[in-house]
Amino acid sequence: MRPTLELIVEPGRYAVARGALPEPPAEEGAASTLRAEIRAGGEVSAICPELELAESTEAERGWRWLRVRGPLPFTEVGILAAIATPLAEVRVPIFVVSTFETDHVLIPEVHLETATAALRSSGITVTMQ
Repeated sequence: MRPTLELIVEPGRYAVARGALPEPPAEEGAASTLRAEIRAGGEVSAICPELELAESTEAERGWRWLRVRGPLPFTEVGILAAIATPLAEVRVPIFVVSTFETDHVLIPEVHLETATAALRSSGITVTMQ
């Protein structure tokens, strides 16, 4: 039996951008944000706080970050399916990135209320940070 999953809705708005990550701000707290650069098949994409991007940057803005409380063992299966299924049922798009210890799910902010309700209905604990 899988332990109860917990998603933490982190503060702030995020963007998924075409191109490399911008330089992070030197301000305190920047280390607690989600920042990722993915290079695959000749494409470079970045995930970062929306405020770090120039207006001219090609990006999808307005995402919220839901962090799965970890660490998660590499042997655990079905974690993303348990999250993605209830969100798909209520037509909430997702963007996912994984790190060594956990999974990170981004959803459009306009769907946050619908998404959290669907996740809670499926037995997932959702905590607002």
